[in-house]
Amino acid sequence: MCEGKLKKVLISLCGLAVFVTSVGVVNAFEPLQRWFFWSAEKVRAAFAGMYQADLGNLISVSDLPIGWATLMGIVIGVSLIAWQMRSGFRLVVASHAQQAALQRDTLLETAKLEREAREHLARMESDVRDDLERKDAVVLAAALRGDLMAAAYQLNNRLIWLEGVQGVLDDIIRNGLTRFPTPFEIQRVATPSYDANSPRLATLGPSLAADVAQIYAFLLTEHKWTEAGGCEPRAFKVLISTIQDATAIKLTDTVQVCKRLLAFEVNDPAVDPGPIAGDGRDVLQPAHRPTTHAQQPTTH
Repeated sequence: MCEGKLKKVLISLCGLAVFVTSVGVVNAFEPLQRWFFWSAEKVRAAFAGMYQADLGNLISVSDLPIGWATLMGIVIGVSLIAWQMRSGFRLVVASHAQQAALQRDTLLETAKLEREAREHLARMESDVRDDLERKDAVVLAAALRGDLMAAAYQLNNRLIWLEGVQGVLDDIIRNGLTRFPTPFEIQRVATPSYDANSPRLATLGPSLAADVAQIYAFLLTEHKWTEAGGCEPRAFKVLISTIQDATAIKLTDTVQVCKRLLAFEVNDPAVDPGPIAGDGRDVLQPAHRPTTHAQQPTTH
């Protein structure tokens, strides 16, 4: 509203400046002055009868000095120029503010796009890394499953062999002999895949890794008897019977873990039989056993 009023005032001043300047020019040039008075007289004569107007008062402005008329014209012109400059500066400031806002919005949008791009790249890298880890874990599961299938075969052979040892002990007891000859040894099961990859068990997940580690703890155990003069046959028979029971349990558990590894390979939890029930420690602690040397499982 104030801007509109100011514009009207300045337009009026500009018109007045033009009028005063015109009067000054008329006063400065005598031919123009005579022409102006002649024209004014004609106009007054034409409208005198209609309006009874006295244009002499209007023409009296012609007595204004040339210097004052010029000064007023300059002041009004400079005021108009100042207003135009002020408006121009305001437009320039507004343009700069708009440009700064555009640059700020552009920077914010660029930063947002860069952040989204980094997040997307990080997700892609994470997905690739997870996929590679999954493939490595599947390869490990397949290797361990082959290892355990071979171990199950060896455990089955061990049961057959221990059954033969029991027959020998029965013959010793039946013949009245008091000692079972030593040294006697039950060797550990060969586990090449586990020996090379045991530090990577965690990639299988906590449940499956725990079952695999439990089975291999049994497979890596060695039993050695080196007592001088041999072992008492009846107590040794009880110990061999205990080892047979533990081996039968671990054979079943080994087959179950093989099924779990296969379910992990095909990524199908529906065919996973679940964790093994126990570790068989109750049957590995007989009430009476001769002096033995059991080598703890070694892992790499």
